[in-house]
Amino acid sequence: MAFYTPALAIIALLNGVAGVESLSEAPKQLEGYILVYFHIGMVFLAFSLFFVASLTSMAYVRKVGSLKNPGKNTVAKRFPSLELLDKNLFNLIKAGYPIFAITLMLGYFLAWNQREELGANWWIAPRIILALFMVIFYSASYHIRKKGLLRGPKLAYAVFYTFVFLFMAYVVIELMEKGGYGTGGSVS
Repeated sequence: MAFYTPALAIIALLNGVAGVESLSEAPKQLEGYILVYFHIGMVFLAFSLFFVASLTSMAYVRKVGSLKNPGKNTVAKRFPSLELLDKNLFNLIKAGYPIFAITLMLGYFLAWNQREELGANWWIAPRIILALFMVIFYSASYHIRKKGLLRGPKLAYAVFYTFVFLFMAYVVIELMEKGGYGTGGSVS
């Protein structure tokens, strides 16, 4: 937990700084029990699992570095074994990607039922394209790792850098106010 705390603090600080303007606005009213409790809750759960997986991947890389250079990285020496970090990374992806895939299907169903409200091209919105990329990446990572073809530092770097790319892409989309599901701007 000591490894995750600084990253969580940075995310909380970024949310506090970036969210100041929107805190005075009333949020969009979400309709439907399924949307509010399942779709959005599952999105947050999946993103949390992917976030922790990215931090675990960096712990793995730091542990490898501490084993190669025994005189440096005293904090990384206290991390769990490489086998345990690799297993935890695999389990986080194994738990996260099916949740996110189900969420994506549920969101598609909900959006299809509201397609008049969202616009004709809701299915090519930047958020949806990124979500598709995300579920494909984590699914591929899981299955390739399950077969033993990709593991260790290569998997750790792939998980970390892809998560950072996806996170930054979501932030840019939101800052450009293209986060809605219509291609003409924000509906959310």
